[in-house]
Amino acid sequence: MLRYSLLIISSLAILFGCDATNGANNSDNLWYIFPVDQAHLVERQCSRPSPGPIDETWQPTETTIVNLLEPLRELLQHEIEEYNTRFARRNIAAQAEALDYSFQFAGLVIEGQKVIYVNGMQSKEVNSLLGGDISSLFLICDGGAITFGVEYVVSERTFRNFQFNGHA
Repeated sequence: MLRYSLLIISSLAILFGCDATNGANNSDNLWYIFPVDQAHLVERQCSRPSPGPIDETWQPTETTIVNLLEPLRELLQHEIEEYNTRFARRNIAAQAEALDYSFQFAGLVIEGQKVIYVNGMQSKEVNSLLGGDISSLFLICDGGAITFGVEYVVSERTFRNFQFNGHA
């Protein structure tokens, strides 16, 4: 079911013009910045709250993204540890560390604030389910800690609304 859902989403991303040539991409292919005309794609999440409502979109710079990667990974590692503690009794574990994730970034304006929405997915799943195509929207229903979303408020330099996906 998971693979089928990703196949459909990948096809939709291609249909809507999502490809690696349209956005900023880093050399080791672990993160991608959606172009302004595609940033709205992240507002369609399946098993976690979607960002928004979105007033408009904007283009984050590569410098901004590079500068938030370390604090993002620190937050993600903390959230993974909390997740593993919370779900230990149910035998559900993230089975990953913060360095094991790939990221997509979208510049959004939400309630008048510039926000960078981070859509994250375990890199092994990006490779397995999307053939390593980091420019195709990461959208999985359920899956727990395989994927997550978080908003970075640019003016405050803070993260808010961190959410892993839900469970079936």
